Parts: sequence; structure tokens; C-alpha cells
Amino acid sequence: MDTIPQYPGATLAARTKFTERFPETSRTLVYVYATEDSSEQVLAFFREQLGAQSWEQQTGTKDQLLGVYSKGEAQLEVNTQSTILEPNYVDAEHVERLTDVPEDTAMIFTIAVNAR
Repeated sequence: MDTIPQYPGATLAARTKFTERFPETSRTLVYVYATEDSSEQVLAFFREQLGAQSWEQQTGTKDQLLGVYSKGEAQLEVNTQSTILEPNYVDAEHVERLTDVPEDTAMIFTIAVNAR
């Protein structure tokens, strides 16, 4: 699988692994980032970068909060409305917090990668 583009200036705040997010697959890794940029800026960056790597944006996900992309059997989701850092987030097997995110952070976004 291609390297996931790194959003400029974003801080990797946490990572985790899901088994229920895409039940038909063996693993889904989720990376949580904090940034001062808007959801529009984040989604535009990934649309451009992933498009350059031949990822196809899925129909119906061209909204202001979520982008879902596929390439072969792999799927990648950029979600700019993340709740994964909240204490009662129950879908994650284990959330590894890598840094504290200030309360006044403009936005938390997640990248979920599913490799079959």
C-alpha cells in the first residue's frame, strides 16, 4: 500500500486498531491528528494527495466532514469530525495516546486505513 500523506503541521495525537469498523477485513488502523486548519483544508489536501497516488474517492462522500477513498482492495477514510479521544469511545480495542491535545485545538481528524 502507498504511504499515507502526512498533513503539514498536524500532530499525531493517538492511534488505535479496530476490528468492527470494516468487519469483512482483517485490520483497520486509525491515526488521530490535531490541526489548526479547517476541515475543508484537510479534505482538500487528502483529495489532492491521494488522487495523485491513484486513490479513487467514493461517490457520495464528497461532503464537508468525510472523505472515503479506495485503491484495489484497500480503503482509506479521512474523517474531520473525530470523537476518538473522548473517554467513552467504545469501538477501539486500545487507544494509544501519543500526546495531549489542547482543549482549544481547532480540529481533530482521523485517518482509518483498511488493508485486506
